[in-house]
Amino acid sequence: MNLKILKLLHLGFMYRDTDFYLNYNYLYRKSRNRKGKVTLLKVSWPIKIAAYLDNYEAQFTTTPSPDKYLAISFLIRPDETEIKVNLPRRIINQPNLLISDLMGYGFYINSLQKKWLIEYLSRQNPKKSMLYVTKPGWTSDLKAFVFTDQTISKDNNLKENLKLINPTNKFNHSGAYKDWQEHVVKPSINNPLFAFALATAFTPILLRFVKMDSFCVNLYGESSKGKTTALQIAASVWGCGSDPSQPDSYIYNWNATGNALNYLASGSNDVLLAIDELGSFVNDSLGQVVYALSGGKSRKGMKSNNQLRDDLTWNMVLLSTSEVSGRQKMEDEGRVYTGQLNRFIDIPVNELNEQKKSDDAELAISDDAELADALKISCSEYYGIAGIKLIETITDYSDGRDDLIKKINKSHKESFDYLMALEELEALDLTPELSRSIRRFALIFTASKLIARGNIVALFELDPTINYKEIDENRPEYKAASKSATQAENALRATLTKVFKAWLKNLNQEPRSSSERILALIEEFIFSNQSKFIKIKKAKKGEPPLPFSDFGYYHEAQKLFLLTGDTFAKACRGFSATEAAKVLDNASVKLLHKQDVERLKAAFSVCTMAGTKKRRFYAIKDSILKDAESKRSL
Repeated sequence: MNLKILKLLHLGFMYRDTDFYLNYNYLYRKSRNRKGKVTLLKVSWPIKIAAYLDNYEAQFTTTPSPDKYLAISFLIRPDETEIKVNLPRRIINQPNLLISDLMGYGFYINSLQKKWLIEYLSRQNPKKSMLYVTKPGWTSDLKAFVFTDQTISKDNNLKENLKLINPTNKFNHSGAYKDWQEHVVKPSINNPLFAFALATAFTPILLRFVKMDSFCVNLYGESSKGKTTALQIAASVWGCGSDPSQPDSYIYNWNATGNALNYLASGSNDVLLAIDELGSFVNDSLGQVVYALSGGKSRKGMKSNNQLRDDLTWNMVLLSTSEVSGRQKMEDEGRVYTGQLNRFIDIPVNELNEQKKSDDAELAISDDAELADALKISCSEYYGIAGIKLIETITDYSDGRDDLIKKINKSHKESFDYLMALEELEALDLTPELSRSIRRFALIFTASKLIARGNIVALFELDPTINYKEIDENRPEYKAASKSATQAENALRATLTKVFKAWLKNLNQEPRSSSERILALIEEFIFSNQSKFIKIKKAKKGEPPLPFSDFGYYHEAQKLFLLTGDTFAKACRGFSATEAAKVLDNASVKLLHKQDVERLKAAFSVCTMAGTKKRRFYAIKDSILKDAESKRSL
């Protein structure tokens, strides 16, 4: 018996009953004539059901899952390539769909024996039972991390028998891990933008451990400043970091609907979702999409059979690029909520480049077109291993789930405390929203600490003959390695701190809370439209009446801008007039002139050609312009 036949026998392509016979060549149906003579009729190439799969997550829900899956294996000639697919068991009752799926892989089926293939598969009763999940990432109990082709866990049973069905992301790997460290990490790790993108790529792994929602990071600024290169570096952690225009690239494009983005997010559960060019997003409200993506759950919908569609859920970090900030994009669409901005962290790339030059350092890598091109090529050749390495490292170096949760939370708190101690934060009002944003940054810093100390990015040398987990901490080898790890961690943290400070500087120029944005909108509106306000001066005998204005007036004596309802709505676009007026009336601001405690509008007599009559306006003190003028002078 030759080696090829032995291999196929080992794969288990042997079966026999009263009606079917399976060997390493074909699946046959036994046809009997009246005399009982058996003729073997070819049904298809070899195929079998290897196992039943039960939903692993069903144990964590109150309603049982009716969906069992079949692990089906079949051979493709002439190379005897074994294909493994996981299909819902109910597909046996949809023969046309099943046959279409199999033939889509190039699988041969005798057109005259199709119904017998379905009969054969219905009779299969595999002894092996396995488990499945419907999306990549951590299981609900944090005992395993599941990828397309492997499961990482301390539990050997889960490692062998837990599978991912219907993967939707472009997980892939190519090249040697050391080549990725040498050609992708080494040239880019000292550049703040690239190092930050790299750390962000590893961050989604940690979200569940600190009970943090998904969030978005947007690298924005002028073109040719390294934004897309940074995105490609981040993408290479999980898949192919080729140019976003390439079909094999891990990077998607913002030119998609909100529903499509939900599916991409679900397929990127606990890993990075990389999307290029925010400017191409035109289909939905970006603010609403940001809420949906950070909320981690899809909107309810109906199937064609009038049944509720299953919810899509996820935990992920979205890394995006654009020429304008997400804030500006959302403001151009209308109202912007504080929660949207805090879930969408804008990183000013131009500020990073200016910071680099002002430090009298070498030009940023993003300014070196030749090196950036080399990085892009390397990201398309060496990729897809580093994320798995980090998961393996934190799994191996912990004593189980509870220990891992404890260690990651401790590291996250240390990173948060480090950022809070920076002097740049002293000038800012630490609102709850700002604190939550800093916690998100702290998680990125925590990821950087793990990849530095775990030497995922090869920032120091380790002796490959030593198992550092097993040796005593007092041994010189362990102490030397620990010292190197700490130095690498501090160096990477210092690099990332430059990005955090650039964000803070930009944040200080752009208000984040609703109240701050309302004041900024009204300040800017009045400052830009001063000439449109008709001045009400002290009346003199013989002077002609004032023209009627639908826009508003400026009362010189009381130093008030009087805005009509329509004008005030334009001034605080995106916010309700009542909400904006209450902000102006706030005790710490007191910019709204009121004649009556119960009324937000004040009554003024205006003498126009139509006669003198009282009209009600939103009366805003002209001291509001002092801040606007000081900002303009900077």
